[in-house]
Amino acid sequence: MKQFYLQIAACFVVATSYGKNPENALRANTFDDNLSTSNTTFNSEDPINFGYFELTLESDAKRDVTEFYFYEQSTYGLDPGYDAGVMGKAASSFAIYSKLLDPGDYAHVDLAIQSLPFKCLSEETIIPLGVNMAQGLSASIKISNQYIQSEIEIILEDTQLNTQTLLTEGSYTFTADTALLGVGRFNIIIRNTTTVEEETTPTEEELVPDPENSLTALKIFLSKNEKAITIKGDVVQNTTLKLTDLQGRPVLDAVLQGKKMNRINVSNLKPGIYIIILQENSNRITKKVILN
Repeated sequence: MKQFYLQIAACFVVATSYGKNPENALRANTFDDNLSTSNTTFNSEDPINFGYFELTLESDAKRDVTEFYFYEQSTYGLDPGYDAGVMGKAASSFAIYSKLLDPGDYAHVDLAIQSLPFKCLSEETIIPLGVNMAQGLSASIKISNQYIQSEIEIILEDTQLNTQTLLTEGSYTFTADTALLGVGRFNIIIRNTTTVEEETTPTEEELVPDPENSLTALKIFLSKNEKAITIKGDVVQNTTLKLTDLQGRPVLDAVLQGKKMNRINVSNLKPGIYIIILQENSNRITKKVILN
C-alpha cells in the first residue's frame, strides 16, 4: 500500500478586478519582470533608492496596518503592481488606509499599500490617511516598521485637535468622540529636517532656561513651507497652547502631546502678529510670532 504525505505550503489570496490578468497583481516590486514568490529584503547596499514604513492602528484586541513604499519609478497616481487596495470593496469598520495623492478615476479606492515617488522623502509630502472606528473607542497609531533615513520625519496630523505628532519618536493615542469613517481628520506629513524648517530668533529667556519653569527650555519654530508652529523639547503632558491676537482675543487653543515635537497648524489664520501662550500648571511663557 502506498503512503502519502501532506506538505504544508504557504497560501494567500489576491483580489483583482474582474477580467484583469491576475499575474499583474503578483509582480514583484523590483525592476525584474518576475512573479513575486518570496519576501523582498532591502539593505543599505541596494543599488536603488528605496524607502518604506508601516503604520499600525491598535485598540485592545483590534489591529490593522497600512504600508507606504517609495521608489524612483512610482507616481502620485495608481501604480498597477505596486499599489494595493484593501480586501473587499472598501475598508472595514476598524481600519487604517490611505488615499492616492493624484486619484484620477480611483478616488474611491482605499489603499492598504501605497507606493510613491522616492523624491517624496526629500520634499514635504502630505498623504490623506483614512481611519474607520466606532464612537467612544480609544486607539493608538504608531510606526510598526520602517526603512527610512534618520533625517526624515513622519508626522501624524490630527486636524480635529489641530495637533501634529512625530511618529518616528512615539505613538499617538486618541479617543473617537464620534464615529470615524474615511479621510479628513488625519494626514501623514513627510518632512526632511535638513531642508524644511527655520528657527525663529530665540529670546533671552530661551537661551537661559529657568530650572523652575520647564517651558523656558522649549524651542518654538515657524515652518518655511506652511503656516505651522512647532514646539520642540520635553513637553509635559497636557501642556496647553493658546494663540491670541494683539488685542488679547483668543484665536486658537490646543493641548500638546507629551512628545519631543508638537506642530500646530495655523494655515487658516490671517497674516499678522500673534501671541503664543504656553501653560503647564502654574508655569507660563509667552512669545510673539509673525505669520506671513
